[in-house]
Amino acid sequence: MSLIISVRTNEGIVMASDSRMTLHTGSMGQVHFSDTLYKTFCIDKRIGISTCGDSLVQGKFVASWMQTFEAEIYDKKWSVLATAQNVATFFAGLNPEESLIFHVGGYEQVVDTIKPVTYRVCVSCGRKIDISGRDEAPGARWDGMTETMSRLIKSVVLVGANDIIPFDSITQTIHNKDGTTSIIEHKYKIAIPANSIRFTEAPIGFEFFNLQDAIDFAKYAIQTTIDTIKFKSESLTVGGPIDILVIEPCGARWIAHKELHP
Repeated sequence: MSLIISVRTNEGIVMASDSRMTLHTGSMGQVHFSDTLYKTFCIDKRIGISTCGDSLVQGKFVASWMQTFEAEIYDKKWSVLATAQNVATFFAGLNPEESLIFHVGGYEQVVDTIKPVTYRVCVSCGRKIDISGRDEAPGARWDGMTETMSRLIKSVVLVGANDIIPFDSITQTIHNKDGTTSIIEHKYKIAIPANSIRFTEAPIGFEFFNLQDAIDFAKYAIQTTIDTIKFKSESLTVGGPIDILVIEPCGARWIAHKELHP
């Protein structure tokens, strides 16, 4: 599944990804692993693209298709949004069998200034395309194997092993001013037991992040996921070296990037 994360700050954008590839091959359910897959790319030294989801499209790695996209399709005049739209069109044309998710980030003209912006692109089978609105405020977005980070950051309710959480409709009686009553049905309500323990969501001050903070957070998110799933009874879908790309107004540069070696 992989894990990709994009962090926006007032100083720039940090985009990061792991390197694990997990392929289920053959009729006997064999699994092939590799920790050398590229999932974050630098286009024209100014735009970053990260991807998760299916590793192979028409028998070629997404990384190989990205080389084709940059060499044959990409136009240096494109904005970040235009790049995101053309990435979506290009991969939709390949008609992937499973969903592909992309983060596309860089600097774009917003009103009378340039700002760091990111877009989320989803291409699913049937050539369906979904592009999110522009994210320009300081913050973070992650996709792929997000369970570990969600458990750490999002609001959590702990319920005893013997407690039951009814998941049903709840009716409410409303007494009207004219003396009549009305019955309102609220569907799909969850009744949390009174003795539950709730840990509220801890806000993260992304608006106060500098670039180093964003690098540290991106690395923390991926490394924590890698370290956590090692001890769980589930597929090791996140792993290997962490690639980290920084995009500033003057261009993009790698902070960590695996290279070919003998």
